[in-house]
Amino acid sequence: MAEDESRTLWALALAGVSLYAWQTALADTDGVIVRYVGLLAITVGAAWWAGRGKSVRHGSAWPEPATLALGALAALSLWAVIWWAMDATNHVLQSWIGPLAWPRSIAVLDDRVLGVRLASLNYELSVLFAVVLVPVAQGWLLWGRLQPFMTVRLGPRRAVVLTALLGGGLLALSAVQGVAPALPWGTAALPGYALLALLAALATYFSASLWTGVVVHATFAYASFAWQADLFREFAGAGYLSPRWLTVIVLGTLGAMICLQIMRFRRESAAALAAPQKRLCRRGWWPLALLAVMVVLLAGHDASVRRDEAHRQANPAASQPAQQ
Repeated sequence: MAEDESRTLWALALAGVSLYAWQTALADTDGVIVRYVGLLAITVGAAWWAGRGKSVRHGSAWPEPATLALGALAALSLWAVIWWAMDATNHVLQSWIGPLAWPRSIAVLDDRVLGVRLASLNYELSVLFAVVLVPVAQGWLLWGRLQPFMTVRLGPRRAVVLTALLGGGLLALSAVQGVAPALPWGTAALPGYALLALLAALATYFSASLWTGVVVHATFAYASFAWQADLFREFAGAGYLSPRWLTVIVLGTLGAMICLQIMRFRRESAAALAAPQKRLCRRGWWPLALLAVMVVLLAGHDASVRRDEAHRQANPAASQPAQQ
C-alpha cells in the first residue's frame, strides 16, 4: 500500500482515538464550546493530513441544487427511523445494564473561553457547530477522503458498506457527552449513526459529490435539534414494534429509497464513478482494528456509566455526600 493510501486509514483511526479521548476528558466540565472547537480542529486536521500531497480531489464538485434537496429530503425521511434505532437500543441497554445519567442542560453551564462567558450563546453556537461546521469537517474526512479511497480499493458497493460502518463509529466516538441539547453518544447511538452514515455514503455515491453526504448529515442534525422533543412526545408510550412506529419506519425508508433512486437516475455518467478494484493489504487493516478497539472502549465506558447510574438510583442515600 502506498504511503498516501495508508495515511488515509491512519488519519481516520487517529481521529477516532483523539476525539474519544477529547470528549471523555471534558465530559464533566462546563466547556461545551471548547469541546466543539476541539472536535472541529481534530477532524479538519485528520482530513487535511489524509489528503496531503494528493493532486486530485475526489467528489469535491458542487452538485445540482435538486440533488442537494433530494439528499435533505432523504435525511428527513429517515430521521425518525434513525432515532427509533437509537432509542430502541438504549431501551435494551437500560433493561440489561442500567440507564445513562440524565444530561446536563447547556443553559445552566458556566461556559467560558479565554475568560469570555459564552453561557448565553451556548445553544446558538452548539447549533452552528453541530449543524454546519462539524458535518462539513466530518464529510470532508469520511465522504471526501475515506469513501473515494475505499472505492478504489474495494469497489463502490463494498466501499459504501465499510464507509458506513467506519463513519458510524467515528460519529459515535466524536459525539459530545453528557449535555443537552446535543446529538447522542454511547453504544445506543451506534446503530443510528451507522444508518445515517450509510445514507450519506449512498447519497455521495449516487451524486458523485461529498457535499450531498454533508447535506444529509447536516439535515439530520438540524431536525434533531428542532424536533426531537416533539417526536418523543408524539410517540410517548408507544411500543417500539407498535403499528405507529412501524408505519413511520416503512414510510420513512420508502421515502429515502425513492430519493436515492432519483439521485441515481439523475447521475450524468455511471462510468465517471467506476474505478479499478484492488485489494486492501494486511497493513491497511491495522488502523481499522484500532478504530474498532476504540468503539469497544466506548461501549465499555458506556456500560460503566450505566452501572454507576443504576447503583446511584438504587442507593440514593449512599451516593449523597454527608450533610452538616
